[in-house]
Amino acid sequence: LLLGVACWLMAVVPNAALLLLCFYLLRLLGQGAIFLVSVTAINLWWVKRRGLMMGIAGAAATTGISALVPVLLQHGLAAIGWRQTYFVLGAVSAFGMAPLGWAFFREAPERYGMLPDGLRRAPLVEDDGTAKATPKQLDELEWTRAEAIRTPAFWSMSLGSLSIALTGTAFWFHLSTVISDSLGDKSVVPLNVTANATSCGASAPPPEIMASVYTVLAFSSVIARIVSGYVIDRIAPRFVLAFSLAQQAVALFLMPRVGSAGAILVVCTIQGASQAVFSSVGNVVYANFFGRAHLGSIQGVGKALVVLGSALGPFPFGLCRDLSGSFDAAFDASAGLSLFFMVVALRYGVAPTKPSAADAELERPADAETT
Repeated sequence: LLLGVACWLMAVVPNAALLLLCFYLLRLLGQGAIFLVSVTAINLWWVKRRGLMMGIAGAAATTGISALVPVLLQHGLAAIGWRQTYFVLGAVSAFGMAPLGWAFFREAPERYGMLPDGLRRAPLVEDDGTAKATPKQLDELEWTRAEAIRTPAFWSMSLGSLSIALTGTAFWFHLSTVISDSLGDKSVVPLNVTANATSCGASAPPPEIMASVYTVLAFSSVIARIVSGYVIDRIAPRFVLAFSLAQQAVALFLMPRVGSAGAILVVCTIQGASQAVFSSVGNVVYANFFGRAHLGSIQGVGKALVVLGSALGPFPFGLCRDLSGSFDAAFDASAGLSLFFMVVALRYGVAPTKPSAADAELERPADAETT
């Protein structure tokens, strides 16, 4: 509902200051709050099949974001303009998605007499009617946020995710300019490429290439989401995150060195798959490592770091091109950064072990005991 209000404010924004406020609200309520709530809900309802369910949900979201929504928005912009398009988006959110969320969203399964993965609680009485001990719900540890952020595992996984968000956002943000720099004035016959001059004197990539890029991105991301979700239920998250970082390092290293439309599509496929795998890991790792009791607050810190990375990423890339005339140094440095955090994830991304109360008592200093 609030996202709908933000869209309506965007439709009537009168000046640049309020425009920035509206962008903030859209980011906060859309990719921020709604995304966090959705991911947390899936983590609460699944444990054994958490990765697969998250992969399926992520594939559906990717299909909408990469394939369906851009087409609808382009038609809306062409037909009624951007203000009216935002008004329609607000109506869809307030009168379409909000009622659906109210009707179907459910909190933790224990509130409804169930357990994760569709299991039912054991009856609380014996067959003869006598009271039965309440069964333990799940064999999972319950970490608080303060406890979680003191573990190497939290920071190795979170900073690895921040790295992917930082360099990945810069990759897509500057993609059009990077493609123009890579192709120059060369003609790519299979895609009927011609150089188009922009107002700033640089050549813009042909629409055929950009359309192909986002088609390939959608396809590779959907497949990678489902496959990585299946895999993460079976192997440690650090290996999956390390694989994602290795993919990204390859894509970042190759991007400034490609010179044809086909090679660009291959690099974008690798990059898209990398970010899809990273999303699968980031959406489940906090629940797998720290349990469900305080998941929202723990995951909120991790997602805040991801948003921070995505906000900071494009600027140094643009600055590098302005100062040096190319993105090469920024891409090479980012590839090295990805490899560094890959090693960090492999070394420190081991699931933490929470000390028991008895262990904590044994670890108390001797002078803390009463005599």
